[in-house]
Amino acid sequence: MGKQRILFISYAHEDQAWLECILDEFRKQADPDLVETIWTDKRVQAGEDWKREIAKALARARVGCLIVSNSFHDSDFIRNLELPELLSLYDQGRIYLTWVRVDNADYRMATYGKVQSLIPPHPPLDQLPDDERQKRLGEAVSGLIGMLQGRRAQHEAEGGLRHLWRAALGTAGLALCTLIMFLSTIVAEWRPERTEVLQLLHQSSWIGYEPARFNPAVLDSTTELEIIRELATLREVGFTGIVTYGSRPDLACIPRLAHEHGFKVIMGVWNPLDDNELRIAYDNRQYVDAYCVGHNCLSDDTGLTLCSERQLQHALRWLRDRTRKPVATTQLAKQYTPEASRLNAMGDFLCPDVHHAYSLHDLEGDIRTTVGELKRIAAIAERFDQPVMIKSLTYPVRNTLQEEPDYHRQADYFEGVVNAIRDPLSGTRIPVALVVHGAFDSPWKQGGSFLPWDPYTGLFHADGKPRAVVGRWMRLRRVAG
Repeated sequence: MGKQRILFISYAHEDQAWLECILDEFRKQADPDLVETIWTDKRVQAGEDWKREIAKALARARVGCLIVSNSFHDSDFIRNLELPELLSLYDQGRIYLTWVRVDNADYRMATYGKVQSLIPPHPPLDQLPDDERQKRLGEAVSGLIGMLQGRRAQHEAEGGLRHLWRAALGTAGLALCTLIMFLSTIVAEWRPERTEVLQLLHQSSWIGYEPARFNPAVLDSTTELEIIRELATLREVGFTGIVTYGSRPDLACIPRLAHEHGFKVIMGVWNPLDDNELRIAYDNRQYVDAYCVGHNCLSDDTGLTLCSERQLQHALRWLRDRTRKPVATTQLAKQYTPEASRLNAMGDFLCPDVHHAYSLHDLEGDIRTTVGELKRIAAIAERFDQPVMIKSLTYPVRNTLQEEPDYHRQADYFEGVVNAIRDPLSGTRIPVALVVHGAFDSPWKQGGSFLPWDPYTGLFHADGKPRAVVGRWMRLRRVAG
């Protein structure tokens, strides 16, 4: 193959059958010369230094494709060698990189999540009927062929056009044209009325909602009937607005059902780079009052980054321009600083995630820490003239499964925080809308980027019975009203 640029496929050996499916489809669609550009570790001959051969192949790669599965995630070799090198090449702009999800592997906060998937990741290939699976495989291979051929030509053509522009206009002329194009996008950008955003945030009692039996690793982990029952429970106790966290196909019915129950809806998009999620969010626009795009995607509690600020901003603008609905993003509170001007001005309101290392043994200290963060965020919102909603005001009932739950301590925390920020002398300088998190415990939040207490933050038991905090919260809301 000499110095020919190649398609490098990274896969776990347990997924050999999926690799063969992709190779078979390649042979159907591409000429033999293009098929020869595909490189997998099957090309390493007996007796060769396989690590060295893989490193050489990575250096020659033009396109990288990941076959994503649970086995892929479990592979130490992929995690420690192949994937970091592919991501590094991608970040340097030296290769195109994409991926195909073949089973229920949870990709949402994986390091490759910042990369566009080749085909919609929901549902994964192994959950599709045979004819639909074959159709998706065909689309995937067609996309890879486009990367190997079409996009290269397009990139070179764009480079040629830039060269002609420079020759014709010179540096000053090109700068002027760029400025005009930039200003035209600003003029054309739609923004909601500030008063409408404030009314939306402050005239509802908000709760973060995922179904009680939701598990992102399992498609269709809940049913529409269960969602209807849970929404009815939330509405019955007095909640009038819900915030969701993602736009998966199996949860796409939630905005419609919530709208039918009289809720205001802020629909979440977990991965700003997932075109499928964005499309589902767009398709629900008639039931949605605002969108929250990205959840701790600039950096989670472990420092993992899913996308760049530029990519996030592009997703927000895409959704706002097409739906004419307010948009925001949720990032960890520490991301919001007076210097973070781009993030602070990115959406139509601030919507940070405020949580910290709760002691659970020093309630007053936990309240003081949270109130301090809320006052800091409110000051930033005031400085940037932004409405503010705290998307994830949360407090666990316990830190581990072995501890006894303390439901009254959870209620005392919420009451203490609300009373403190409302204090006319020492509270926040501007109104802060609060989203209590969340409706139910989340047993699936184990390991990875999750904190030990993450599974135990529900305001309701799994059977729909409200915990002590619910009655206390509604009394606080009535006093505020």
